[in-house]
Amino acid sequence: MDLNKLWQAQQVPAFDIEEFRKLANKYKKGRKWKFIWTNLLLGLTFVFIVCIAYFIKPESKSTYVGLGLILSSIFLFLLVHSGILKLYLSLDHDSKSYVEKLREVQKREEFLSTQVLEAYTVLLGLGIALYMWEYAVKLGLLGGGIAYGITIIWIIINWVWLRPMQLKKEREKRAEVLEKAEKLQEQWK
Repeated sequence: MDLNKLWQAQQVPAFDIEEFRKLANKYKKGRKWKFIWTNLLLGLTFVFIVCIAYFIKPESKSTYVGLGLILSSIFLFLLVHSGILKLYLSLDHDSKSYVEKLREVQKREEFLSTQVLEAYTVLLGLGIALYMWEYAVKLGLLGGGIAYGITIIWIIINWVWLRPMQLKKEREKRAEVLEKAEKLQEQWK
């Protein structure tokens, strides 16, 4: 019995390219719209915060520093996020460089979801704390403590529970598309 001949005679199911195209298109479209909506909402938030500073005219310098930190965090996030959006728009699942581009997108998104998001959260948290100071002082010890407490709890919930859950889901989707793209690329060789 020749095991090599038996191994070579095995039927290997062909990869369904139409299934991959549907998956790749759905993934690209979903990510593209998520990125567009995120950029749009952050851009509107940026404009709203600038309007707050212009029309309300806070009295304390710490409030302006807080607003500056908040705007810096949004700008940093938008800068990196927009770069990844450009990569998504350039993805073409029919090209041979699709896997390499998808890996590049994956690397950039990992950078966004770790380092950039951490910097964003720290800057945003500090900015909110400084911004709230002027108004928290006017609320007194109890009111200011409650306001800061609620804000800190919300940031912790986002950091510890919501963010990891969202990142895990996004990594799984990216991994699925990348795995299928790599299988398809192997068949082309």
